[in-house]
Amino acid sequence: MDESMLIQAFIASIGNDNEARQAAYQYFESIKGQPGLVPLLMTISLQNQNLEISQLAAIHLKNLSKHWKDNLINENDKSFLRTNLAVCLKYTIHEKIRAQYEEITHFVLKSDHPWDTFFDQVHQCLITSDLIYSGLIMIYQASKLYECIMTDKRDHLLKLIDNYFPSLIDLLETLIQHTTEESFKHTQLILSIYWVSFYLELPSKYAENECLERWLKCFRTILITPSIIVLPTEPHVDLKDYEQHPQWLCKKWSAQIIHRFFTRYFNKTYLRDQNLMICEYFQSTWALEFYNIILVAVFNSSKVRLSDPVMNFYLKFLNQGVKLEPVMKKITPEIAGKLLVGICLSLLYRTPSDEELWTDNPLDFIRKEEEICKANYSKKTSAVTLMNSLCEARYLFAFFNYIKNELNKIVETPNLLRKEALLMALGCISELARPSYNKLREDAENILFTHVFPEFNSNNGFMRFRAPWVYARYGQIQFQNKDQQQLVFTAMCKLMVDVDLPVRYSAAVSLPRVLHWEISKISLSKEIQNLLQIYLKLINEIESEELVESLESIVSTFPDEVRPYALELSQYLVESFENTVIRPRHDRNDDNNLAAVSILNAISKIIDVFNKNSDEIIKLSQSLIELLKFCFKNSDFFEESANILSCLLYYAPQESLSYLYVLFECLIISILGNESIKAFASQYIEEIFPPMANFITKYKMLTLQYMPNILNMCFKLLDMDEDEVFLGCEVLICVLENYKLDCIPLIIDNAMKCFKLNYSKKYKIACTQIIFTAIYNNPTETFSRLDCIFEICEYAKASVKYYLESLAKIHLIFGLGAFFTVPVPQSLSNMLFQYFQLIIQCSYDPEMEIRDKANDTINKVNVNLNYNALDSEDEDYDEDSDDDDDDFPFGTEPTNFYDSKFECLNPNDCVKELVTIIRNNSAEGWNAYWVNLTEKEKKIVNYIISN
Repeated sequence: MDESMLIQAFIASIGNDNEARQAAYQYFESIKGQPGLVPLLMTISLQNQNLEISQLAAIHLKNLSKHWKDNLINENDKSFLRTNLAVCLKYTIHEKIRAQYEEITHFVLKSDHPWDTFFDQVHQCLITSDLIYSGLIMIYQASKLYECIMTDKRDHLLKLIDNYFPSLIDLLETLIQHTTEESFKHTQLILSIYWVSFYLELPSKYAENECLERWLKCFRTILITPSIIVLPTEPHVDLKDYEQHPQWLCKKWSAQIIHRFFTRYFNKTYLRDQNLMICEYFQSTWALEFYNIILVAVFNSSKVRLSDPVMNFYLKFLNQGVKLEPVMKKITPEIAGKLLVGICLSLLYRTPSDEELWTDNPLDFIRKEEEICKANYSKKTSAVTLMNSLCEARYLFAFFNYIKNELNKIVETPNLLRKEALLMALGCISELARPSYNKLREDAENILFTHVFPEFNSNNGFMRFRAPWVYARYGQIQFQNKDQQQLVFTAMCKLMVDVDLPVRYSAAVSLPRVLHWEISKISLSKEIQNLLQIYLKLINEIESEELVESLESIVSTFPDEVRPYALELSQYLVESFENTVIRPRHDRNDDNNLAAVSILNAISKIIDVFNKNSDEIIKLSQSLIELLKFCFKNSDFFEESANILSCLLYYAPQESLSYLYVLFECLIISILGNESIKAFASQYIEEIFPPMANFITKYKMLTLQYMPNILNMCFKLLDMDEDEVFLGCEVLICVLENYKLDCIPLIIDNAMKCFKLNYSKKYKIACTQIIFTAIYNNPTETFSRLDCIFEICEYAKASVKYYLESLAKIHLIFGLGAFFTVPVPQSLSNMLFQYFQLIIQCSYDPEMEIRDKANDTINKVNVNLNYNALDSEDEDYDEDSDDDDDDFPFGTEPTNFYDSKFECLNPNDCVKELVTIIRNNSAEGWNAYWVNLTEKEKKIVNYIISN
C-alpha cells in the first residue's frame, strides 16, 4: 500500500475541490480491509511531521475501529493494533493524536477484552517508565466498560482490580510526592480508575482498613497539597483553562471520591457486612479528618480560590457531614453562620457572566437558572443544598432572622446584588419554613410585602425576575392582608408580558403556584384564552420543561374553561414538539428532550380535558398519528407517547380510531425488534399493555385479522425476561377474555412451557392465570390438554394461599367454574369436587374481613407485597424463596386507562351459579359435595348464598 497516495488522499479530503474530495472518499472505501492498512495509518499518525495529516490518519483508524466486529480490519492488522496500542498511548505522544488512540483503545477493548496477552502487556507497561501512562489508559478504558455492570461480566473488573490495584497504590504514593504536570496527569488517571472500580462496590480484599488507609492518605495528600496553579479571584476572569490544569482535576477527583465514600457507605441500616465495615471505618477515622481539611479550604477560598468542581464536591461533603452526629457537633453556631453567610449566601450573588447572559443570550440565562435546583455539577446548587441542610438541622430561625435584618438594612443602604441574593436565599429555605409558618407567617408576610412586592416594578430585570419566584415559594401562606393576594396576582400577570424574556418566564412558571388563591381562580377563569396565548408564545420562544408543566397546571385547574380551546392548543403543542425534536441530531440536547417530554404530558392532560367528547378526541387523534409513529421508534419519548395512545383509545368510542391500529405493530417492534430496529422498550412494559389491551377489546374485526401476529408476539414474550413474560401473560389473558378461539391447546402448550421453565411463584401463578382464562374461554377445547390442566390445578391446590391478588382468584374461580357448565370426560369429572373446594377457598371468607382491611391499609403504603408475607409463621414457609416472588405479577391496582372484563365480574355470582348447577343436576350429588366440605368451607358457601 502506497503511503504517499494515502497522504495525498488525506490532503484532498480536507481541501476545497469537491471532485478531489469525493475521489479521496472513494479511495478510502476501496482500501478498507486491505492488509497493512492499520500499520500504515499508525506510522503516518505517529511519525508524519505534519500534525494535521497525523491527526487525520489517527481519526481514520478510529473510524475503522468503531466497526471492529464488522470485519473492516483484517485479523492480522487487528493483532498488530492490539500488540502496538501501548506505543500509541505514551505520554510523549501529542495530545491530539493520543486522544484518538484512547478512543481506539475503547473500541478495541469493548469487543476484544481481555485478549490473550492483555494482562502481560499492561504489566509490562507499568514497569517501563515511558509506558506507564499507556498502561494506565488501557486499565482505565477496560475498567470503564464494567463500571455499572452487576452481571457476571463484572468479574472482568474484579480481575483488573486484583491484577493492578497493588501496583496502582504503590505508583500513586510515589506520584503524589511530585508536583510536575506529568505526575498530575498520571495521578488523574489512577484516581479515575479507582472511581470506576469502587463506584458500585469495593471487593472485600480492598475494603479492609489497611488497604483503605493507604488510598485515603493519598486522597488527603492531594487535597492539602498547595496548587501550583493559583486561580484568579477577579470575578470577570474565565477560569476554564485554569480549572483544567491536571492538579485541579486531581483535587476534583479526590474530593469526588471521598464524597462518594460518605454517601455510598453512610446509612448503616442498608449496608451488608463488608460495606458496613467501610462505613464504620470511614465515619470513625476519616469523616472528621476530611471535614477539617475541607472546612479550612472553603473558609480560605476568598484568598486561595477553589476551582468550581472542587468547591462543588467540598460543599457536597460538608452537606453530608451535617447528617453525621460527630461532624454536626463540630459545626458550632459560629461555623454554621460562616457557612451560611460567608459561603452559601456569597455563592448566590449575581456575577458579570449572569449579566452578559441576560443581555446576549436570555435563553441560556433561563436554562442556567433552571439548573440551580437540579444540577449536580453546580457549586451554586450545592450551596443551596448545604444551606437547607443547616437550616433543617437547627439554624432555620437564626438564618431567617438574619435575612430579615439584612433586608431591613438594605432599605437604608440600597445594594441590589446583595438584596437579590438574600431574596434567593429566602426562597430556597421556603420548604423548610412551611412547617413553621405559624411562627414565621407574620414575619414572612411582612418581608414579602415590604421587600419583595416592590420589586415587581423594579427597573432592574434581575429583581423583577426574582420577585414572582419568591412569592411562588411562599404561595401557601394564608395572608392576613387579603389585599396583598390581589396586588401580587395582578403584578405577576403584568410581568407575563414584560419586555425581558427571563422575567416573562419567571412569572409564567410562578403563576401556577398561586392558583389556589381564590382571586387567581376568579380572575383567570375569565382570561383563559389570553393566558393560553401567552403560554404558547413563551413555549415557542423557549423549550422549557417547567414552562410546559406550568401550562399543564393551567389546563388541570380550568378544564371547563380550556375545553373550547383544547383542540387548537393541542395542535399547537404538536407543532412545538416537532420543532423541538425533529431537527439535526447535533442541535438537540437534554433540555430539548425534557421540554419535548413535557409537551407530550401536556397533550395527555388535554385529552383528559376532552374525556368522553368523542368528536374532539377523533380530531385530535388525527393530528397525533405521525407524532406517535415517530415517538414509538424513540426511547426518549416512548413512555409519554404510550400514555397518550392509551388515553385516546380509552376515551374514544369503540371502532372510532381504527386508523390508529397501525400503531399496534409499532408497539410490537418496540418490545421485540425486527430486522432493522433493535428492541428498546423493555423498561416500558407497564406502558405498553394498556394501549394493546384497548386495541384488542375495542377493535374486534381488526384484532381478529391481526390475531396470528398478536399470539406470535405473546409466545415470544413468554420466552423472554421477567417483565416481557408478564406482558405476554397479560395480553394473552386479554385476548382470551374477549375472543372465542380454536387455538386454546396451542396457548396452553406455550403457557405450560413457561410454567415449567420458571421456579418463581409469581411466574407460575401468572401462567396458571392464562390457563384458567383459557378454560373460561372454551372449556371443551381444553380437554385435549387434560394432563396440563391436572398439573396446573394440583399446583393451585398446593399454592392457594399465594393467590392473594383479586384477579388471580377471579381467573381461577371462573376458569374452574366453567368445567361445571359443560359435559366433561370421566377423569375430569372425578376431580370436580376438589376443584369446587379450590374455588371456595379462593372465594370471599367472612372471617378474613378484619384481616383484609388490615392488608388494605398495608397496600396503601406498599403495593409490593411478598407472597409469603401473610404466612411467615407457616411451617411450609420457604426461607430461601427467591426475591423474585416479592411482587404480584400484574400489580395490586387495576391498569390505568383499561377496563378488564374480569374486573367487572363478581366471583360470588359464579359460586352461586355453581351451587345452583350442581343442585339442579342432582340433589344427591350436591349432598355428597356438602358432606365433604370442611366446616369453614360450609360457612363460606352459606355466606355467599345468603348475600
